[in-house]
Amino acid sequence: MDFGSIVLSSTLPLIQVLALSLFGMLMASSRFKVLSPSTRFSLSQLTFYLFNPSLILSSAPQSFTPEAFSTFWLFPFSCFYNMAFGFIFSIILVQIVKVPRNLRAIVILAATIGNYGNLTIVLASSLCTLTTSPIYGRENCEKDVVTFVSSGFWVGSIAIWVVGYNVIVGQKHKKVGPIDDEGQQNGYLNGDTPEPSNGHTNGHINGRIEDVESPSKESINRESDEIQEIDDVVQIDDSDSMLESRNEFEIEDEREGLVHSNQPNQQKKRPNVFIILWETLKRYFVKITSSKLFWLTKKILNPPVLATVISIIIGCIPFLRNAYLGEGVFVQTIRNILNLLGSVLIPSMMLVMGGNLVGGPVTSSLSKKAIAGVCIVRLVLLPSVQLLGVYLADLAKLMPKDFLFRYVILINGTVPTATNLGTLVTLAGVGQADISVLFFWEYVFALIMTCFWNVVYFSVLL
Repeated sequence: MDFGSIVLSSTLPLIQVLALSLFGMLMASSRFKVLSPSTRFSLSQLTFYLFNPSLILSSAPQSFTPEAFSTFWLFPFSCFYNMAFGFIFSIILVQIVKVPRNLRAIVILAATIGNYGNLTIVLASSLCTLTTSPIYGRENCEKDVVTFVSSGFWVGSIAIWVVGYNVIVGQKHKKVGPIDDEGQQNGYLNGDTPEPSNGHTNGHINGRIEDVESPSKESINRESDEIQEIDDVVQIDDSDSMLESRNEFEIEDEREGLVHSNQPNQQKKRPNVFIILWETLKRYFVKITSSKLFWLTKKILNPPVLATVISIIIGCIPFLRNAYLGEGVFVQTIRNILNLLGSVLIPSMMLVMGGNLVGGPVTSSLSKKAIAGVCIVRLVLLPSVQLLGVYLADLAKLMPKDFLFRYVILINGTVPTATNLGTLVTLAGVGQADISVLFFWEYVFALIMTCFWNVVYFSVLL
C-alpha cells in the first residue's frame, strides 16, 4: 500500500468521528440549544449505565474463551505499561513546570491515566466499516474490537477509583498555604511549622498568633452557634444510642424471662425471632453500605466492568456459552435488544464530546506550561513509548500477527485523559475548573495528534 492510500485509510475513520463531534457542537450552540448541559449530562449517564454495558454484553461473550486468554493478557499489561511511563513523565513535569502543591495530584493523574475504554472503541470500530481499511470484511470485526478493549480498560477504572481517589482526598485534607509568585506553597503540610530565622519572621508569626487570639465578635457568635448546633446533634445521637442500647437490653431480658408484665395474670409474649434477626441484618447492612470500602468497590465495579466480568463468565463456562449464543428465540431477542442499545454508544459519545467543547475553557489556576506539558505527555511521549513497547513485544514473539490486535494496543497509548477523573474531582470538591480547562485543550489537540499517530501506526503495521 502506497503512502497516499495509508493516509487516506488512516484519516477517514477520524473524519467520521470529527463529523459526529461537529454535529454535537452545532446542536449545543446558542443557535439550536438542543444539547443543553443537562441534556448532555443525561446522555452521558445513559452511555455509561446502559449503552456501554449493552455493547459489551452483546459482543464480548463470543470472543472470551479460555484459549483467548493466552494473548488477551497483553491488553491490561499495555495499560499498566502506559500508566507507569505516564507517572514517570508526570513526576518530571511537575518538577520542571513547578506546579503548585495543591494541583500536583490532578496534573499527575491527568498525565498518568488515559481514556482506555470508550474512545478506543470509537477509533478502532470505525475501521471495520470502511472499504479502504485493511481489516474491511473481517468477520466479527466490531465484536473483536469490543472484546479487545474490554479486556484491559478495567485497569484504568481501578487506577481512578482506588489510587486516584485516595490521592485527591489526601491532598484535599492537607494544610496548604497561599501560592507565592514562583508557584510554590507557603503553607506547611502534615502539621510542620517553620523555624524562625530572624526578627521579621518572629514578628510575622506573632502577628498571626495575635490574629488568632483576638477574634471579632461576629466570629465568636458564629462559632458559638456552630458549637451549639454540634452539641444538639451530639445530644440527639447520644439519646438515640442510649435508646438503642436500652432496647437491646430489654430484648435480652425478654429472652431470659427477666422482664415481667405489669398485669400479673397476663401471659408473657415470646419475642419474634424473625423480627430480631431481620433488624440485626438490616443494621449490619446499613453499616456495610455506608463504609468507604463499599463505596470504592461500587465505583470500581461500575456497569462496564460488571458487564466485562459477566461476559468472561459466560464465555468461559461451556453450558452458559452454548445457552447464550444458541438459536433459541428468547436469547436471540435478548441479544438483539443489547445490539440495538450498544449501537447507540458511539454517536452518543461523540455528540456529547462535541457539545462539551462549545463553551470553551474557563479560568483556571493551572499555568499554560502545565496544560501544555500534560498534552505533550499524553499525546506525544506516551504514544512513542507505546509504539516502542509493541516493537519490543514483537521481537520477543509475544505479539500475534493481527493488525486489529496491535492497533487497539497502540490506540490505548494515544488516547487523552480519562473522563472519569472529572467525576472524581467533582465528588472530592477540588479542582473542577482546572480539570475542565485541561480536558478542553487536551481533547482539542487530541483530534489533531490522533490523525498524525494513525498515519504512523498504519505505516508501521502495514
